[in-house]
Amino acid sequence: MKLIILLVIALTFLASSVAAKQLVFALVPKIETYSFFKQSEQGCKVAAKELQVSCIFIGPDKVDYKKQDEIIEQLIAQKVDGIAISVIQSSYLAKNSIKKAIKAGIPVVTFDADFDIATRIKYPNIRQAYVGSNNYELGLLLGRQLKNLDRKEAG
Repeated sequence: MKLIILLVIALTFLASSVAAKQLVFALVPKIETYSFFKQSEQGCKVAAKELQVSCIFIGPDKVDYKKQDEIIEQLIAQKVDGIAISVIQSSYLAKNSIKKAIKAGIPVVTFDADFDIATRIKYPNIRQAYVGSNNYELGLLLGRQLKNLDRKEAG
């Protein structure tokens, strides 16, 4: 999945890049130290090396949507070529830093946690893609599997 995130960002904009500069993509997790996101960081760096681009991995040290917003503002100032974000707070990020990123022409991809439905309706072009599971479908499938389990075998 980590490779997919970077590939989605990179391939979306590699073709349109005419400059000879190395492309720089940022991966912004909900929390930098959580093991899932550390694995995402490793995958991003491996994919970046394979694609000959740069990967910046930066996020808050605790779940903090205002800090995540500040980080995205910093990435906009650095003029990164793409941002992948695990969204903490949809409406706040959408009306602040993500809106600025889009205005600056920086593509946004979400991973792990997408913008909520209301935000996606209000801002239909808020992101290029979402990479992650459909938790509703996952819940349905798990429920069906649990229903089919033989209680005697399950203990």
